Amino acid sequence: MRAPFIIYADFEALNIPVEGCACDPGKSCTRQIARQTPCSYCYVVVRCDGVVKAPVLYRGENAVSHFLESLQAELIEINEVFRKPAGIIMTAADYRAFRSAIDCHICGEVLNQDRVRDHCHITGKYRGAAHKACNIQLRISSDGEYYYCRKTEKMKKKRPTKVPVVFHNLRGYDGHLIMSALGKSEATEDQKISCIPNNMEKYMTFGVGQLQFIDSLQFMNSSLDKLTADTSELWSAQCGACGVVGEIKDGSISRDGML
Repeated sequence: MRAPFIIYADFEALNIPVEGCACDPGKSCTRQIARQTPCSYCYVVVRCDGVVKAPVLYRGENAVSHFLESLQAELIEINEVFRKPAGIIMTAADYRAFRSAIDCHICGEVLNQDRVRDHCHITGKYRGAAHKACNIQLRISSDGEYYYCRKTEKMKKKRPTKVPVVFHNLRGYDGHLIMSALGKSEATEDQKISCIPNNMEKYMTFGVGQLQFIDSLQFMNSSLDKLTADTSELWSAQCGACGVVGEIKDGSISRDGML
């Protein structure tokens, strides 16, 4: 299943020279000559059906802390969507497909009499016939939801649906900036932090509460410049500000020859 929402982000930093003592030419040493200071970020929130929210751009001091605070604000909006799942929308063709379905579209096993209608809780679109148990595995939950556990006879907190945050080269660069700011940011002070490390300094992925930070470089091992050059010149998307659907060229959405 596609993630209901995904966030693509990037930081920009200033390369500030650092003055220090000169090294002894007769000895091997390492000397810091510059400091990377984050000065801006930009991110965009994409829904599972391709609807893109207007990009968020920030330039100024404390860019990383401001970024973490902005993501928490985005989570509030996303969780509101999770709390109000869309009802199923089925066409006549969808009904015919459901009645004639033989296999579960999730696991591929035979359905028999155990079948339910699986649909996207974000858009309401019908996805296919599925086993009840398989369908339950794809449910979405917002942060702060609880359920009654019959085994323990207690209320338990549901595991909220993760929201991926994608950086290109998170492991080698952006992850250092975020980790350095986590201990100082009030927005994440009560958030659970988890990680899968390569070593003490590099992380394949890490989670901050409901946010799961991942590195696109690990499965697209090339520069962004080359990756974008290899794709088509035009893409189709929906503007998050006005709802216009059109082709993207040079960063703008065109419709009927107009931008």
